[in-house]
Amino acid sequence: MKNNKRFMIYLMSIVALLLVLTACSGDKTSGSSSAGSSNNKVFELDVNNPLPSTHHLAGNAFEPWKKLVEEKTEGRVIVNLYHGGTLGQTGTALEDVSGGISDVSYLTPSYYYDSRVFPWTIGSLPFSVPTKDPAVTVSKVLSEFAPKYWRPEEIFQDIVYMGIQSTDPYVMLSTKPIKKAEDLKNLKIRVPGKGWEKLIVSWGGTPVSVTNEEMYEALERGTIDVGIYTAVGSVGNKYYEVAPYIVKNVQLYLTPMVSIMNRDFYDSLPDDLKKIFDEELNPALAELITQSYVKESDQAWENLAAGVEGKGEIIELPEKEVQKLRAGAKDQWDVWVKDANKFGYPGEKMLDEYKYMLEENGVELPF
Repeated sequence: MKNNKRFMIYLMSIVALLLVLTACSGDKTSGSSSAGSSNNKVFELDVNNPLPSTHHLAGNAFEPWKKLVEEKTEGRVIVNLYHGGTLGQTGTALEDVSGGISDVSYLTPSYYYDSRVFPWTIGSLPFSVPTKDPAVTVSKVLSEFAPKYWRPEEIFQDIVYMGIQSTDPYVMLSTKPIKKAEDLKNLKIRVPGKGWEKLIVSWGGTPVSVTNEEMYEALERGTIDVGIYTAVGSVGNKYYEVAPYIVKNVQLYLTPMVSIMNRDFYDSLPDDLKKIFDEELNPALAELITQSYVKESDQAWENLAAGVEGKGEIIELPEKEVQKLRAGAKDQWDVWVKDANKFGYPGEKMLDEYKYMLEENGVELPF
């Protein structure tokens, strides 16, 4: 009996040890504390950059932010940085972060037009581009505008809002020369998400939905004739290799980029680390991304000109041709208002306020 009892105690000890080890292996934190305090834990933060490591955001934003996080938290948060969409692409960012595939990434609202992040899509209305400091201006306006109309109980149930930033203006990169508005007729033109179809059709083109990651191959294979992307981003993604005719003076829109964090990861942090993220680290990521686009903008056009030399050109359309392209934008703005009303938002009020805020920041609107 005594031997059996000893055996049972030994067996129960082994089982208890296995349970402890299993629990620890499923936790994204490491370290221990005899007092049970989370101050001694090390939290691993998986950050997904859907763009390649050659893209300017890798070196100008994500790598410096990783260093900043680890410095500000004194090593209590270790950042695992994944480039090239290892943990998900731009079109799946919301699902990936909310589902815990990654802990931090950014979403592009135009890919989620019919979703809970709809209020941010107003930032991509065609031809609402500021002529001076576009990325900084749109980021500033949207950071003030969006909180007035978002629905926290819907948007933030499984994610944490870290901040909003903006790209440089989107332009057209074509496999064929574009010298006038009519040259776009019958061409297959990339649309970066829903909300642009009506404008493309007004040009006589055919809208084709293609993500950033798919655009190079789509241009190369003829799936699309015209890509729409930022000048800065086109350098890193080398779109000029397959679309060497680039229209410089038709600045179509900017893309808001919303940095988000997985809610469960955030809730697992002790209060002092939450405060550091809320007050310092989250705003820092947004600023790093925006300033990266500002920093690279002028140099980008020099790089693009060098990249297309001998096989294409940088094109500037006559003003009358630019006006022809802008003419169809009004209908696209009206579509946005109708969709906002359909989704239960005050569409007219939102657009009026957004236009007012842009004008207050020196933006000349097309209508």
